[in-house]
Parts: sequence; structure tokens; C-alpha cells
Amino acid sequence: MSTHRGRTGKGDPRTPPETFDVVHALVRKMSYQFPDCAEGRLMLGVISVALNDLITNRQGGEIEVYRERAAYYLRGDMWHAHIAGVDPDWIRAQLAKAGIDISGSRR
Repeated sequence: MSTHRGRTGKGDPRTPPETFDVVHALVRKMSYQFPDCAEGRLMLGVISVALNDLITNRQGGEIEVYRERAAYYLRGDMWHAHIAGVDPDWIRAQLAKAGIDISGSRR
């Protein structure tokens, strides 16, 4: 299993590669909906970070807070998507199609 230097700076077990690959493919698909400019990439980056926080397999109090905040953000209005002209409901539909749970409960 690969390791990743997360927010704690320690090597932590990473999400299973197949889940990471699904999220990577989703972000790539979403990228075509965002403007091709620095601001568009920044707005997409915020959503990408939320997705990565959501799927992490790492454990611990601080990590659980990031996971819950990510789920809350993805269930909410996702104003970063609105600013970029992307419908948050479309993003949530893509997540649902890929089987990504944003309910906030741990898998």
C-alpha cells in the first residue's frame, strides 16, 4: 500500500488505489466544465481537495473533522462551483453515479 504525506505531515495509509482512481477520473471529467483559466482551476481545486478529504482511509480526530467538513461542503451550495458557472447538482449527480457517498457517515 502506498503512503501519502497528508495534512499531518506523517506517512499515512492512503485510500485504496481504485477509489483514488475513481475520484481522479471524476475531477478530470469535471475539469471540462470549469473555465480554462487560473480562477477556474482554483475553484476546481477546492472541490478536488474536498473529494480527497472525503475518501481518505486515514483515521484520527483531525482527519475525521476534515472528512465531515468535506461531506458538508459537497452536500451544500458549493459556491466555488457557482462562481465558475458549474451546477453543484451536476457535480453531486456525477458523485452519485460513481458511488461516492457524501452523506457524511463513514463508509
